[in-house]
Amino acid sequence: MDHITAKKIRESLTADCTQCFGLCCTALNILASSDFPINKQAGTACVHLQTNYSCQIHSNLREKGFKGCTVFDCLGAGQAVSQITFKGQSWRENPKMGKKMFQVFPVMEQTI
Repeated sequence: MDHITAKKIRESLTADCTQCFGLCCTALNILASSDFPINKQAGTACVHLQTNYSCQIHSNLREKGFKGCTVFDCLGAGQAVSQITFKGQSWRENPKMGKKMFQVFPVMEQTI
């Protein structure tokens, strides 16, 4: 692979949380640890996820014990699932589709 192609691929693997429906905060199973202070079941929104899909404590994640959130990077899987796979329809608008979305996101996140 040439340098230019590799650079284009790297640039395309960038998360854009404004185009996602908080999938990392909802679809993933979280176990309390040194990186997360709470247990959260997959398919359940984090208690800090707001209705606009942003994080209520984003500026204080480390101080609140959510160090794992500060280093997580879906590499664009969130917006790909939200905007391409599910055509911009959110799990809040369509809970039935949300179950599928929550199953697809972890697979996409591991594949990218």
